[in-house]
Amino acid sequence: MDNLGQVLERSINLYPDDVALICSGEQVTYAQLGERVAQFASYFSGLGLNKGDSVAIASFKSIDVVSVMQAALRVDLVYVSLDPRFPPERLKELIRDAAVSVVVLDEFLSQEWSKLEFLPDCIQYALTLHDEKKLEIKSDVKCHNFKEINSDSNDYKRFVPQRKGEDLAYLLYTSGSTGKPKGVRITHDNALAFVEWAASEFEFSQDEHFLNHAQLSFDLSVLDLYNAFLAGARVTLLPEDDAMFFSYVVNLIRDDQITNLYMVPSGIIGLMDKGALMKEAMPKLKRILFAGEKFPVTRLKALLDWVEPNQEVYNLYGPIETNVCTFSKIKTDIVFRSECPIGEAISNAQVALRQDNGIISYDGEGEIVVSGRCVSPGYLNSPILNKSKFFLQDNHRWYCTGDYGYFDKNKVLWLKGRKDNLIKIRGYRIELDEIESHVQDTELVDDVVAVFHGSNSESGAIVLWCVFNQQALDSYGSIDIVVNLIRQKLKSVLPHFMLPKLIKSVKELPKTNRGKVDRLKLKERGI
Repeated sequence: MDNLGQVLERSINLYPDDVALICSGEQVTYAQLGERVAQFASYFSGLGLNKGDSVAIASFKSIDVVSVMQAALRVDLVYVSLDPRFPPERLKELIRDAAVSVVVLDEFLSQEWSKLEFLPDCIQYALTLHDEKKLEIKSDVKCHNFKEINSDSNDYKRFVPQRKGEDLAYLLYTSGSTGKPKGVRITHDNALAFVEWAASEFEFSQDEHFLNHAQLSFDLSVLDLYNAFLAGARVTLLPEDDAMFFSYVVNLIRDDQITNLYMVPSGIIGLMDKGALMKEAMPKLKRILFAGEKFPVTRLKALLDWVEPNQEVYNLYGPIETNVCTFSKIKTDIVFRSECPIGEAISNAQVALRQDNGIISYDGEGEIVVSGRCVSPGYLNSPILNKSKFFLQDNHRWYCTGDYGYFDKNKVLWLKGRKDNLIKIRGYRIELDEIESHVQDTELVDDVVAVFHGSNSESGAIVLWCVFNQQALDSYGSIDIVVNLIRQKLKSVLPHFMLPKLIKSVKELPKTNRGKVDRLKLKERGI
């Protein structure tokens, strides 16, 4: 298998009558999904596009959206999944950066975009996923709706992709430190390296039921879709708005007998706290996978106490540029401090540590670097950034993750903190992650982040933003007492220059669209 589109093709041939996708009360079999894909592929192939041109998909989750993604692969186009909740100007910036030829919109976004004065010049066609409505805008863009392209061609096998291996399959955008989003290029081989590893490691079977909680513009969705397709299993697409109703999601996991749950830790904690996940058994749930951020150890221990012996919990680690590159099966006996291991390299990757002098090693401490099939060819239109993040050494091409880690005596990899979270105050080097780690040890908080506020190392200050544990607040009677307990703990383990100036309370930490703590928003709140 050398083209990502072949993953779905396999199950269309083997399991045509089995359910493939479920979304908002609608479901389709693999055969029916193949027919939809063929309809969109027929539309794309009739536009006269070149192989490798980009199709942007700015739409909320639906079966049609997944069909468009697969159709793009069938006719050798590159798909770009965009979050439709982004402001129009940001979407336009990403579309312009990716030189998108075709944009696919849902009904809501089509109405919003009809208010715009212009679209990026690169767009030639706009397709609205609606039988009647379509984009209405004064421009040279040719606008269509689904009814207009609902052709008689539903033969999936008619479209045979030619691009493969090192050719691009899709683009994922992530925030950039300069304020400009980074377009991460993902090849067919990059994606298949992860999908094939996951299939082998987790042994997904045809009777599995995946829940796709992540946005389709998020790399977690790659496992949800392509590993379900590879196994001939079914996947439920959780609409973006429904994902915020934790009790609904927990009921869905139980009633639809979900077997595989893959989420960021903050999402799982939401299910635990607000969705009452742990108030009943989920016997059909086989595994819980988490990635994207640290899982506070007290909450992780609570999750481990709840799962049954035959249910597995895994920590998957890796930036978008590599997707998952290490993994660790989490057991109670190895979560013995305020962190959990990120484990060992997947079969298609080499993971090592780069010292400050440039030497690559497999012991000690250093910046985590990754090589292998899973590593992206680089960022789109960013030669300077590519030069700083990718390098050649020892006949391998390596990616610098920006994370610091260390190997223990058993060659297990542990995450120490972000390179970005290393600061200097009045000449002292400080790891913000270390401060957070000690606060989590107190079990007085559900979540915490240390943020450096200030424009320079002399006048700046460290501020702790805490989501206090409600049981601790009830027990001690006030936030002030809990804050003093945290200060006493930190004074007992940290030097004076690492102590936070302020400890502030928040109901929840702001998150980016990818579920990670948004430190910039906390900085904007000031002190």
